[in-house]
Amino acid sequence: MKGFPEPKSELFQRTVGSAAFGVFSWRGRMTHDLAEPIPGAPALEVKTESTHALERLRASIFNFRRWSEPLKPHFAYGVLDKKEYELAHAMHLANHFSAFSAKT
Repeated sequence: MKGFPEPKSELFQRTVGSAAFGVFSWRGRMTHDLAEPIPGAPALEVKTESTHALERLRASIFNFRRWSEPLKPHFAYGVLDKKEYELAHAMHLANHFSAFSAKT
């Protein structure tokens, strides 16, 4: 909604980025380096309380659902509509959640 601090070039977004999003969409899942930060974004607090992190995620989802303004281009994939952003975010979250093991 706000945009990304350091977008990849338009050429990258229209070629490699667009192709990557197409493959992820076709497969229905995304894989990426889970430790790689978003270019230019501030470092995440590693020791963040899980309840605080979950609340931030819930607030972000709530705000995204209510958002009716134009969306800024994705830093790697370029221009996405709301449905495409929903898919990108869902696949991204699923990829990160895969790093957690279930307690039995």
